Amino acid sequence: MTVVAALENDLPDPSLFDAWLYAGQDGAWRIRAEASHLASVPRIDTADLLQRKARELRRPYLEWAAELARANDGVEWWGCELAARTSYTLFYDRVCALASALETTAARSDRTTLVVCPTPAFAETLGGAPAASASSRSSGVRALRAWVRLTPSSLLERPGKLSASTRLLLDSDPRYRRRILERHGAHELRPFAGALLFTWVDRRSFAADGTYADPHFGPLAEMLRGRGVDVAFVPRVLPGFSFADAVPRLLATGEAFLFPDAYLELDDHRDCARRAAAFAPAIDDDAAVEEVPLSLLAREHVELHRPSQAAALALEPLLRRFADAGVKPERIVHPCEGHGWELVLGWAARRHLPRTTVIGYDNLNMSTLALSMFSAPEELAIRPQPDRIVTNGPAYRGVLVREGLPESRVRSGCALRHAYLWNAAPYTPKRGRQLRVLAATELALGPSVELVDKAAAAFADDDAYDLVVKAHPLQPQAEIVRILGARAASLRFDERPTLELLAEADLLLYTYSAVGFEALALGVPPLFVRSETRLDLDQLEYASDLRWEARTPTELRAVAAEIATLPLDEWRAKARSAALAALAPASDSCVDAFL
Repeated sequence: MTVVAALENDLPDPSLFDAWLYAGQDGAWRIRAEASHLASVPRIDTADLLQRKARELRRPYLEWAAELARANDGVEWWGCELAARTSYTLFYDRVCALASALETTAARSDRTTLVVCPTPAFAETLGGAPAASASSRSSGVRALRAWVRLTPSSLLERPGKLSASTRLLLDSDPRYRRRILERHGAHELRPFAGALLFTWVDRRSFAADGTYADPHFGPLAEMLRGRGVDVAFVPRVLPGFSFADAVPRLLATGEAFLFPDAYLELDDHRDCARRAAAFAPAIDDDAAVEEVPLSLLAREHVELHRPSQAAALALEPLLRRFADAGVKPERIVHPCEGHGWELVLGWAARRHLPRTTVIGYDNLNMSTLALSMFSAPEELAIRPQPDRIVTNGPAYRGVLVREGLPESRVRSGCALRHAYLWNAAPYTPKRGRQLRVLAATELALGPSVELVDKAAAAFADDDAYDLVVKAHPLQPQAEIVRILGARAASLRFDERPTLELLAEADLLLYTYSAVGFEALALGVPPLFVRSETRLDLDQLEYASDLRWEARTPTELRAVAAEIATLPLDEWRAKARSAALAALAPASDSCVDAFL
């Protein structure tokens, strides 16, 4: 047996191999490779094996994570991505991909196999290229900081005059952000008591008339004020939305904002960066989960995500500075997904704001493979999760409690961000000659490309179907089209709101997205499109008997043909009940879960 492990950007001559296996998580890369330099070599299908490994290893992996937590308990640990284990950084995907690759290659004893790996540590674990240290941008960052100090504000605050990459670097510099706040008079410190809502800001945060429209909390601020609670926001601007643009627009809304950079000192950021750089968690050389070796992969993951660890650690001095400035809220509320910054927030609140209750509002992350929301019992006692988690409805509360979270720490709330859903008219059948299929993409590019590629292969050239593609609001449609090339020529994209498009659809294709809940509520059959290369995080896992699933274009067509013949009246009644359980309708009493 010959196994060659190589990285995506450093492939050997494909003619040397009998077959290749893709162990990465980028569906867009796989599609391009199969259509170009690896087209002549058959790819080994490991999709079903990957998902089986995800379920088999889930509990052992959480137990291993608990061992690491006990060995490394401290704020630096809780701020690192290995502790947070969010699905966005793909560590558990890689664990399962490694398990799949090891099992597959062991069974091919008489073949020459190329394994395309996502990271150097993954390749080294398989016996390929040696792991390389993460690259550093320190010299470029130093030059940028010097430029920030010397460049006039009039230029720095004109996003259109700077490239996107320069703008991203600028927005990551605390001195630049502080200069923007000072220019707009938003750097004054002031005491505060009441409810402090930590939120993310991007273009969705503003209504058409310029008023503030929080995309994560909906009307929560107004509802709390209706109960006599003072409310302020702690805004953090998402990458891709200019900080120089965001600050004046936020101030113009008239809402109360406490900008973190008004409170943090430059030395705070330096200290967090130093602590993240020096962090060396205790990870045994023989660390493994069910005989899958993880030490190299785990250490690499810590190294790759030191910048996000430093950013997460900044929540500790922020809460300390808040306390020093008289910001002592009765409640802190934040979107709850289990990120490292959330864990540091909980850790710091218990030390600097001991009278403050930390509340996490469920951000619709209902798959049990979203491991950042779940813990083994041994970790649960020390993991600095919120004092209380408020869910969008009873369905996810049930999931969290069944997975071991104490009932006293979970309250069923309502879907504040989806109140519009229950004002929409339910679906009324209008089937004609064609079955109308809506493919709604998620935020991540790779799975979006994979979804659209499969939908096009299944439905685009068949007159029996009318396929429409709705790109995620933050996902550039042009990039999907560019990657798919000629296949995209037959596709029809529609930018109208998803709810409007669902009202015209007979079938929804979805991946890791909340649009499946909307389909259940409106009575449109949802079909989860399984991935070739990433873990299947299905938001409708809690209602698996009410949604369909398929992976290949052939399977998609078979399910669509089946649905086209079904009487769906009974299904629609059950689907709406399941949607109500996940996204409870908003009411005046919803705010009680936060009080």
